[in-house]
Amino acid sequence: MSNSLEEVSKILDKQIHANELKLRILMTDGCTKFPRCSFCLNDFQPKPEIEKMKFLNSATAKTAIKQYSDSFRGKYPLQVYFSGGEPTMHLKLIDLMSFAKSLDCRVTLNTNGDFSESLEADLILFSDEIHFGTYEINKNHAEKVKRMEGTIQTVYKDIDESFIKFYSSYNIPIKVFQDFYDNSNDYVNFAKELIEKFPKSKLSFRYTGVQENRGPGCDDCNKKCCTLKAAWIFPDGGSSPCPQLHNRKLFYLKDSTEWSKYFDEVEQFHRKDN
Repeated sequence: MSNSLEEVSKILDKQIHANELKLRILMTDGCTKFPRCSFCLNDFQPKPEIEKMKFLNSATAKTAIKQYSDSFRGKYPLQVYFSGGEPTMHLKLIDLMSFAKSLDCRVTLNTNGDFSESLEADLILFSDEIHFGTYEINKNHAEKVKRMEGTIQTVYKDIDESFIKFYSSYNIPIKVFQDFYDNSNDYVNFAKELIEKFPKSKLSFRYTGVQENRGPGCDDCNKKCCTLKAAWIFPDGGSSPCPQLHNRKLFYLKDSTEWSKYFDEVEQFHRKDN
């Protein structure tokens, strides 16, 4: 992505995901990072103690991925996101990523990077993008992200210029998010300053405020949300078109027929004809 002040104009684009419908799979509610990171993609999901962690049944995930690809092929770009908790804790993660790739889905992994080197080759092989949630300066972590050609993702209030300078020295792309509840003007000014001070760095930015591409399923909901346009699968096997389950329920689906009907409902939940 070009690094210029033109990048700032993209920050507040609330329609950026209007023509997408992703499959977001939460492999586990467990995480290796405590306390919870402020930039956690799924901050609406509790992170339990080890003995109470849930791990998604891999057969359920495979059925969902297959039906997602069947239902939306040719309608939307096929995009499967694996996250958690920390998805690399799941023993069947590589198998599921490989399966999604075999169906021509674009695979994105969201991870904190706390996994062994033995996983690196397969994670690279079966992903199109790897997003590393990071808030601290760490040489070993930077070297891992560099090896795996990943992207650093963090929240701007968790970092300072030394963070940008450090990871930029490895030529690693850095995506800096706004905290959901922060003032957007402060964030835009912060972005401008970084772009001017680090013109050669691979910086990008994302506003996480209220999206305007809300579908009809959101019409009775006034809850602020930045995680629209997806079907979500939770670690207990339940699925919903709404990640925060605001006035919604989880659907527990048994076979491809039920998943097919469900994805039809998901599309109607999100689809908004202009």
